[in-house]
Amino acid sequence: MKILSGVANVATDWMELPKNISLWSQRETNEWTALAEGVLRGIVHTASRTGSGALDIATFWLPTFPTPTPLFIWEDFSQESEYYAFWTGA
Repeated sequence: MKILSGVANVATDWMELPKNISLWSQRETNEWTALAEGVLRGIVHTASRTGSGALDIATFWLPTFPTPTPLFIWEDFSQESEYYAFWTGA
């Protein structure tokens, strides 16, 4: 499952950009501020999802927890992504 999620996250990382633009347009009243912040955060989240996917692919044989939350971008398009490196939740 870890290698599949890594491949899926690398392949769908670009979807973080429209997701964050949408999220920030719902939060901000000024549309230009929402667009700028959504694009900037989208770029950061795209790079983070790519990195976590690449890390999952490279370390698929190690028993670690998934890095991004939600695991796949399409699981909850209304939730901002978070990344926990080897977090156990305890």
